[in-house]
Amino acid sequence: MKILNFFLFPITIVSSCFTNQTIIDYQYITYQNNVYNISTYIHPGGQSLLNMALGKNLDYFFNMPKYNFHITSSTASNDLNALYIGQLCN
Repeated sequence: MKILNFFLFPITIVSSCFTNQTIIDYQYITYQNNVYNISTYIHPGGQSLLNMALGKNLDYFFNMPKYNFHITSSTASNDLNALYIGQLCN
């Protein structure tokens, strides 16, 4: 287990497995069963988009025509890779 410091949350524990409650309690999102900490991320489209996704699964949003360009975007992929903190537990 590794401990990192973030600006909005003084200590975030990086784990291999997260529960749905953990996702909701912190500024985390999920995508394809991976967990991402977006507490310090600044979205190019604005904070309101992040607020809409907090604690939720991005699979739902990325399958909507309005947002599905994220699936093939190398920028979105690189950003998510940098924010990765673990897997969603079953």
